[in-house]
Amino acid sequence: MMFSFLPLLNSSQTAQRGTPVMKVNGVTITDAELEQLRAGNPLFSLSSEGVIGDDLKTLLVSTAIQRAVLNQDAEKVRVSNGDVNAEVQKIREQNGLTKNQDWAAALQQTGRTDASFRKEVRESLAVQKRAEEVQQGITVTEAEAKAYYDLHPEEYQSEPRVQVRVIGVDSEAKAKQIRQQAAGGADFAELAEQNGAANGGAVGGGDGKTLKPVEQLGIQQREVADAVFALGKPGLTDVIKSGNKYYVAKVERFLPAQTKPFAEVKAAATSAVEQQKKNAKIEAWLEGLNNSAKVEVLDKTWAYNNPVVAKVGKDEIRYADLVSALYSNQQIAQVLQQGPQAESFVNQFFKPQVLDGLINQRVAAQLAREEKRPFEGSRAEVLASYQLWATRDVKPTEAEIRAFYEQNKDQFTVKGSADLTTATFKDRKSASDFLTSYAANPGNFTQAAAKARGTVNEIGKFEEGDERVNPVFQKAVLESGRLKPAGDGSLSDVLEADGKFVVLYVKDVVKPTTRSLAEVREQVEAAVTSQKRQAEAQAFIAKQREKVKVENNLEKVLEQQQARVDAESAKPPADPAAEEGAGSKDSEPAEGEQPATEEPAGH
Repeated sequence: MMFSFLPLLNSSQTAQRGTPVMKVNGVTITDAELEQLRAGNPLFSLSSEGVIGDDLKTLLVSTAIQRAVLNQDAEKVRVSNGDVNAEVQKIREQNGLTKNQDWAAALQQTGRTDASFRKEVRESLAVQKRAEEVQQGITVTEAEAKAYYDLHPEEYQSEPRVQVRVIGVDSEAKAKQIRQQAAGGADFAELAEQNGAANGGAVGGGDGKTLKPVEQLGIQQREVADAVFALGKPGLTDVIKSGNKYYVAKVERFLPAQTKPFAEVKAAATSAVEQQKKNAKIEAWLEGLNNSAKVEVLDKTWAYNNPVVAKVGKDEIRYADLVSALYSNQQIAQVLQQGPQAESFVNQFFKPQVLDGLINQRVAAQLAREEKRPFEGSRAEVLASYQLWATRDVKPTEAEIRAFYEQNKDQFTVKGSADLTTATFKDRKSASDFLTSYAANPGNFTQAAAKARGTVNEIGKFEEGDERVNPVFQKAVLESGRLKPAGDGSLSDVLEADGKFVVLYVKDVVKPTTRSLAEVREQVEAAVTSQKRQAEAQAFIAKQREKVKVENNLEKVLEQQQARVDAESAKPPADPAAEEGAGSKDSEPAEGEQPATEEPAGH
């Protein structure tokens, strides 16, 4: 759980000239400070009206309160001038402001002086140091590390390794011959020696003697390495084209990925648990500061509406918790750009979903603690561990694996491709005459077609579905099976397209193929297992929720918010004369707003 409050050079600093709008533990926050926070985050500029505008105001104020209590808690932390100087220098270098005149101009543009900026940096570094203090004193037992290891075996997988030999030659026919010989029982090592570099071939990598992961094989051709590991067992690959050569590989031994022994990864597992415990301490620290803060509203324009939106046992979830989790979702910015309809979508879909997740986190944290489960970390991490533990034995059936494969065959299809040149003629006879002539005496296709008064288009390599290539041409190249060898490539029949007549010349044709279930079983099984575990994890936590008293007030809170927003929008334009005393502590709060008295921020 990382955070940083280092000042941004693209946000202005005008807090000293602002009007007080609230106090947090007796410390004043001005409207200019809030506007500075607003300017520093593009999210706040997406909407200022309606329910979403009200949400963003709640988020803005809660952010200001959190920053205030963090700065207050870190007041006694000592930050040396050397630390400040080093951080300022780093910021200057990162922003290309190493020249003093550029630095002064950047500070002036944001309303700062060098001294005020250094004060901000000092406060930010103090908060970071305080966070480090909070995280001190953590110990991790071997049992805790082992529990993490058992729940996260996927994090400690060895790479699959192979013992392989590879032969590369210039001719596809020669490569097919070598494969046929090897399949017939010929010694592959002898074939590799006979077709090595000294004999016009090229050994593509792999010494056939030791088990190695892919990056240590010495195979320079990605297509060959992929084919070797896709085989997944001892045997011969098909002929593989890569660049201008054709390869055949023989896998002598194949060792699939497997979970490394705990002793080998104990340090990594210990480090992971240590980080989880640090995250839990930071979460508790932040919540403690927020819940104990005394907030006094001085200007009702910035009234802090933070009702309890849900309770899990005795644990309260406040509206600020919901909007903080909601608007940290990167999808939200895209949703808000949809205009007025975004409001109903956020209220009807996103808020219930996010609140449900927050409730689940608290349910998991409470039950895991009661059941003495060895789960560490923030509430979100505890929920994830709880669900992993509950679904640890989930396995897909053979029927589920086959059904997934059949329903998702497109995922396992390799697109066809070819290198294509077209020659277009004004009539069928001209195209047919050229086709006959070139097939009899192949040579340079481009020159021959141009000499025959054809219009040549050297398209180059294309893949199935390429919009540059007429679908008729793609079908003729990749599906028809009617291509005829000619020189270094192949010729199509005369094709008619858009009233013209075309001859295709293709090279390096790769027909579309669908990998068999056997070839992709490991991938399919992993996907089905993941889907099945997710579904069962959701069912498990729903069942666990029955053990805890959960009170969901979202519908009521949203109704109250809508009524408040509607009432605010119905007010006539403000009278400047009447607004003079609006910021007074003695002004009456509107219905549902927090009065100008000291109360905990969480209440």
